[in-house]
Amino acid sequence: MASFVFHHWQAQVQAGAKLWGTDTFKAKLLMTNTTAAAVPDAATLAEITLDECDGANYTVPTVGTPTVTDDDAGNSVQLHAAAMAFGSVGAGTRASKGVLIYDDTDAGDMPAIWIEFAAPITHDGTAFSVEENAAGLAKLAC
Repeated sequence: MASFVFHHWQAQVQAGAKLWGTDTFKAKLLMTNTTAAAVPDAATLAEITLDECDGANYTVPTVGTPTVTDDDAGNSVQLHAAAMAFGSVGAGTRASKGVLIYDDTDAGDMPAIWIEFAAPITHDGTAFSVEENAAGLAKLAC
């Protein structure tokens, strides 16, 4: 499965109930037993088997500098943020499959964006971060 924006969170954004530039977002590094890619309609983290990274020195970063860019030509909105640093992550029980960005503003922690790696990553104690590509972290269709 590829990267995506969770349906429930996108509906909340379109209704004006959730705001990318205002709410507080955090990022979890998830290992290969996660079900995040299989539940794009999850409304809370409790609906996902997280399988969160258990490597030494792993930290959950707050997503910094969330901004929005209007892409008129592409009929979409791009979501941007600063690089997410997870620390000098040691080897975990399993390799990491991707990053789950979630809205930490309210109780329930609503999943927002799933970023799946091209291949699972085995950590070795070096600094690990995830940054967006030229198109941003995700796109919302207009």
